This record gives sequence, C-alpha cells and structure tokens, in this order.
Amino acid sequence: MTGGDALAALLNRVAAGDGEPAHFTERELAEWPAAAIAQLKAAGLLVKGSPADVVRCPGCEEDCAMPVETAKTASGKLRVFVVCDRREDVARVPILRDQLEQWTSSPERVADGLARLLGSRRSNDDRVGRRWEVGVLKGAKGSAHVVLGIDGGLRLAIAGHSLSVTDVLELGDRGLTLDR
Repeated sequence: MTGGDALAALLNRVAAGDGEPAHFTERELAEWPAAAIAQLKAAGLLVKGSPADVVRCPGCEEDCAMPVETAKTASGKLRVFVVCDRREDVARVPILRDQLEQWTSSPERVADGLARLLGSRRSNDDRVGRRWEVGVLKGAKGSAHVVLGIDGGLRLAIAGHSLSVTDVLELGDRGLTLDR
C-alpha cells in the first residue's frame, strides 16, 4: 500500500459515512505506511478518536462485532473484554488496548484540509445537507466558491464543475498537496 492508497482509503471511508465521521482502528492503520499516517495526522485529516465501544471479538473464527465491557479488579486495574453469548465454549474474551484505540476523519476535516491547501478560511456554520463550504478560490478573471459534497464519493464543486477529491488531492513525499 502506498501513501496514495492510504489517502484513497481514507477518502472513500469518509464518503461512505454519508456525512458521519469515519473511524479507523489502530490495527487497521498498522497496515498503512507509517509515513502516510504521519502525513494524514499532520494535515489534520486523521485525528485521535474516542475509544471504541464495539470491537471485533477475537475469541473465535466468527469475528463477531461485540460491545466492549469493562470491570475493575480488586487491585483497581481496569479489565476490558467482550462477553460472547453466541458460543458455549467461549465466555469472556480479553480485549487488547490497541483494539479500542481508534482514529477518526470526517467531511469537515477534509474540508478544513482543503481550505488550508487553498489558503482560504471556512465559516463556522457552513454545512448544508451533504455539502461543506471550503472557501473561495480567486483567479485572474474572478472568484468562485469551492464546495465539498458527497455524491458517489467526495467531490469538489467549483464554478459549475465537479471533480473527485481523489483527482485533485495527493499524498506524496512532500505531504498532502492539492493540484490547482
């Protein structure tokens, strides 16, 4: 997987969320290039999220999504586990901390990143439906609003044109860049 593949995976997951934040587990990100993760975090597209309250149970081959349970031992140590109610030979299954840690991204984060790359400011209350105002792009013959939307993927609308974000955003050796 390359940095471009990681960026595409992030953008596709954000688009699939239909406006809701997308979550990425530590284990999932461990399969991505470390440099790409660092660049996505530095660009603000990937931020630390709250711990997961549902995880994939590692207790058997069924890979069920189960709610996370916690309990304190007599010594005060916190134990994290899932309770399997689907099989009789599995009961409490311990969960490692890296299974709980997750990172998040959202259309707002993508719009913020695009605005920074364009050198524009976003308004605080700019979401209308599944569209986020990115800013105003000024050219030699005028200016136009740049709007991020979800329509079969993340798309940028500018001056009556629509472009896929994956076509204009690149993650390379120099970090996140925008093809103007």
